[in-house]
Amino acid sequence: MTLSVAASRALFRCAATRGIALLAICGCTEMSGTPDSDGTPAREPRYGGTFAMMLEAPGTLEPGLVDDVYEACISNQIYDGLLEFDSNLNPVPAISREWSISRNGLEYVFLLRDDVRFHNGRRVTASDFVYSFTRIFDPARNDHGLGGEYLRKIEGVAAYCKGEAPEITGIVAVNDTTLKIRLESPYGSFLSALAMDQTKVVAREEIERLGDEYSRHPIGTGPFRLERYDDDPAEPRVVLRANPDYFRGRPYLDRVVFHVPADYNIDTGAEWILAGRLSMCDMPGALQEQFAGNPQFRIIRRPELSFSFFGINVDMEPLRDVRVRRAIAHAIDRRRMMEVDPVGRIPAGGILPPGMFGYNPQGSALDYDPDLSRRLLEEAGYPGGRGLPVVVHWQADRGELGRRADRVMEECLEAVGIDLEYHYVEWDQFDRNLLARSIPSFGLTWVADVPDPDSFLASLFATTGVYNIFRYSNPVVDSVLAIGGGMRSSVGRADLYRRAERVILNDVPVIPLFHVANNYAVRTEVKGLVVNPFGLGGLALERVWIEIPIG
Repeated sequence: MTLSVAASRALFRCAATRGIALLAICGCTEMSGTPDSDGTPAREPRYGGTFAMMLEAPGTLEPGLVDDVYEACISNQIYDGLLEFDSNLNPVPAISREWSISRNGLEYVFLLRDDVRFHNGRRVTASDFVYSFTRIFDPARNDHGLGGEYLRKIEGVAAYCKGEAPEITGIVAVNDTTLKIRLESPYGSFLSALAMDQTKVVAREEIERLGDEYSRHPIGTGPFRLERYDDDPAEPRVVLRANPDYFRGRPYLDRVVFHVPADYNIDTGAEWILAGRLSMCDMPGALQEQFAGNPQFRIIRRPELSFSFFGINVDMEPLRDVRVRRAIAHAIDRRRMMEVDPVGRIPAGGILPPGMFGYNPQGSALDYDPDLSRRLLEEAGYPGGRGLPVVVHWQADRGELGRRADRVMEECLEAVGIDLEYHYVEWDQFDRNLLARSIPSFGLTWVADVPDPDSFLASLFATTGVYNIFRYSNPVVDSVLAIGGGMRSSVGRADLYRRAERVILNDVPVIPLFHVANNYAVRTEVKGLVVNPFGLGGLALERVWIEIPIG
C-alpha cells in the first residue's frame, strides 16, 4: 500500500470508466506565496540538480515485499512494471507496449518493448516477468504481500504455493517479447494489479547473486539507480542517481536523496525544508500560514484514496465483545477530531473514500452517541466502565498535530468510562507488531493499492485478506466480496461492496475517523512535480526538474 505515518499503513491505484470521477472528486490544487505567473516566459526543463525528501526508513527495496508508501516512493523510482498508472489512474503501457484480453476475460497476452534494460545492462524479456511474479509466491515465504493478494487469481498459483507444481501454469513466456497470463476466473481490476508497486520486474541473477542483501542493493529498470544506502545514524539516507540508459530518456534530475531518520515525523520534515535542506515535505496543518505566506514555497493539496481509522484486534480481550467495540465507536466524536486539522482531513462516514468506486456518501459508520456507548458498556458488564481493562492503543508518532487529535479521542472515551492508553513507537516497531497481529488496538491510515474497493474491503477484511490485521472474519462479507471481485464495474457491483461495508462497520473491527487530504510544501524552484491520489507512493520523479533562478 502501501501504510503512511499520517496515521498509517500501506499503498495504491482503475479502469478508464472511473478515472473521470477520481479527478472530479480528488482534485489537486496548488497555492503559493506568490503568483505562479509573474509575466515572464515559462522556462524550459533543464538537466541537473538534486531533489531531497524525508521519509520513514524503508524496510526493503524489493518491490514484491513493499508494503507502505515510504518504501513505494523510493522503489518506484528504481523499477518499472508491465503497466503503470496515468494521471487519471488508468493502467497504461510501461514495459508492455500493448496487450489483448480474451472474450471470456481469462487470458491476457502482453507484447513487450525490446529496448528496456536492467541497470546491469541486460535486456528485459518475458521470462523476467515469469520469474518476478513466481517469486512473489515462493513457498518458503509465509507472506505473499500485497501483490500476491491480486496475482493469486492467476491459474496454478494455489498448486504452486502448496508445492504441488514446479511452476505457475498460468504465467508463460511465449518468446522474449510475449507474455501470456491466464486467470482462474475473470477479475475486472487485473490490469490495475499489473501496475501496482509490488508487481515490478526484477533481475533473477541479481537476486541470486546478492541473496538477502538484495533488498538494500536493488537493480531495476527505472529512471534512477541506487547510488548508495547510508546507514550512518547521524544522517541515514538512500541516494539515487539518474539512469542515463532509461528507455524513456534520461530523467532531468541528477540525483534524488531520501533522508530516512529512525525518529522521523512530519514536524522534523517541516523544520528541514524551512532550513533549506529538503525540496518537498508533508506540511503540518499547524504551519500552514507560515508556508503559505512564504514566497520560497508553494503548497500542493491532494486528497488521497485512503482512510484513517481506529483499528481493533477482535480476537483480544476485552475487545472480543462486539458491545465493547460498538461502545468505543459511539464514544468517538469525529467532528471534534476533524477540527484539530480541517485542512488535512475529510470527514469519513465509512471505509471507502470519496472518488472510489462504490463510495457511499450517506455513510454507514456508527454515529457519535455517548449515551448509547454507556448503555452498551453496561450490557457488556462494565457499568460506567468499571472493571473494563485499559485499552492499549498503539500509534506511530505523527507529530504535534496528530498527538492533539489523539488527546481528543482519549477525552471522548474517558467521558464514557473507557480508559485508553497510548503507546507511541517508531514506525518500524509499529509495523512489525501490526503484521504479527499482536496489538489490541491501533491508529493507522490505509492508502489504496489499486483504485478499486477490493483494495480496502478485500485486502483488509476478507478472512483470507493478506492484510487482515484485525483477525476479523465474517462469512457474509467473504461471500459478497468474492462475488463482487468477479464482476465488472456496475451498479450491482457497487451495491455489493456497500453491503459488505455496512456489515463490517456494524461488526466494528474498524472505526473510520477521516480521509486524508495531503498538504505538501514544495520549493518554488521545483518544477514538473505531480501528486496523484496515491500520495507519496505515486510520485514520478523522472518528470521533475529544478529551475535556476534568473538573477
